Amino acid sequence: MSKQKKNSRRHSRIRFPFPALNIGNIIFGALFFYMAVSLFFYLTADHIKSFQVVQGTLSRNDTYTAFAMRTESVQLSSGSGYVQFYTPNASKISRGSAVYGISATENADTSGISADAATRTSLRSSLARFSSDYDSSSFSGIYQLKTELSAKLLAAAAENGDSSLQTIFYADQDGVVVYGSDGYESYTEDSLTPELFSTKASVVSFDSGAQTEPGNAVYRLVTDEQWEIAVPVTNKQVVTLSNFSTIKVKFLKDGKTQTGTLNLKSINDQNYAVISFTSGMIRYAEDRFLSIELVTNNGSGLKIPNTAITEKDFYKIPAQMLVQGGDSNSSGFLREKTDKKGNVMLDDNGQPVTEFVNATIYEQVNDENDNPVEYYVDMAAFNDGDILRAQDSATTYQIGETVPLQGVYCINKGYAVFRKIQIVDQNAEYSIIKKQTQYGISQYDYIVENASTVSEEDIVH
Repeated sequence: MSKQKKNSRRHSRIRFPFPALNIGNIIFGALFFYMAVSLFFYLTADHIKSFQVVQGTLSRNDTYTAFAMRTESVQLSSGSGYVQFYTPNASKISRGSAVYGISATENADTSGISADAATRTSLRSSLARFSSDYDSSSFSGIYQLKTELSAKLLAAAAENGDSSLQTIFYADQDGVVVYGSDGYESYTEDSLTPELFSTKASVVSFDSGAQTEPGNAVYRLVTDEQWEIAVPVTNKQVVTLSNFSTIKVKFLKDGKTQTGTLNLKSINDQNYAVISFTSGMIRYAEDRFLSIELVTNNGSGLKIPNTAITEKDFYKIPAQMLVQGGDSNSSGFLREKTDKKGNVMLDDNGQPVTEFVNATIYEQVNDENDNPVEYYVDMAAFNDGDILRAQDSATTYQIGETVPLQGVYCINKGYAVFRKIQIVDQNAEYSIIKKQTQYGISQYDYIVENASTVSEEDIVH
């Protein structure tokens, strides 16, 4: 009896080797497995990058060093002493206006000059401009301000008839005053040589407070608003520029653009592009050599990366094979029907049986009279060797010849669809394509940035 109780106790202590199932652990394990599998496929999958089509232009214009030619002359001093300029550098002056004065001392005393209302307004304008443009890293601006203020006070004294401080000298004609000379003032188109463009202008500056003698250069006067620039060009560049009678020039000094009249000339066995302007001279009156960009690239349209461009083959079909038929007024082609063995099917009269194929025409090629000659048709609608038959004619054409068209893969719908493009202009990185082409793309469409990463009809996430 006691033996049986002991055995029963032993049986009651038996435990199952597996823990009880928990629904939370099952769900967590399933989620962990799903995330692990998803991560694996994400890391091993080819990642396709999209590009949104935008409108733009290409920056691909040739840059040059231009030589500036103006109607100008160097004015000589008529006295001896210390020069004080009355007119700011590179500014307009009218005939009879005071340009400079010469005094016996280096710094003319302006403390006793009485300024009228107009002069005070001009002085305040100079101070306000200096304050707004102030650069703590450039100390030359302070000296330029001092010279400008002194010049305005002395000019005011001269206009009021007070010439006791200096001997005043006046402009004998209208023009732009420049306080510097580079020795090229008399150069014309006939003076141009290739070596000229490999040198730098050595400018002699005329400074207020400098000592001068009769006959010394004291300032330069430009007397005509019309001016020219010349740049040497190659034979290849001549071909490109020959399409222009006027051309837009971008001056790299300040980023401004200006349109001038273009003339291509051969001078001393060298080709030159000579560009004439009727305005803007004063902005560059101090400069002899100018870095410019000739804007010859005017193409604009939809801008896409070159890596997005691919090619697709299309069947080439003569235009005379196009017919109107089917259950609508749509255009298409009549194809001879064949049986399973590839034999042409005949009707009761022994004539080939045809079927209407509504194929997508991607491009139409016209002759010089704008009449259609041939069509480029999507290959999905036909097979090599298919026979097309003209309507109401015995003329036939066998499908086979293909032609490649350039395009991109559009992914607006989540899968890659070939869209034809027409390139207007191109550089090393981007292309400009024509807008509103049939079976093309539009602004803000999404395309595959690298066409080599997908095939047509691939699903793109």
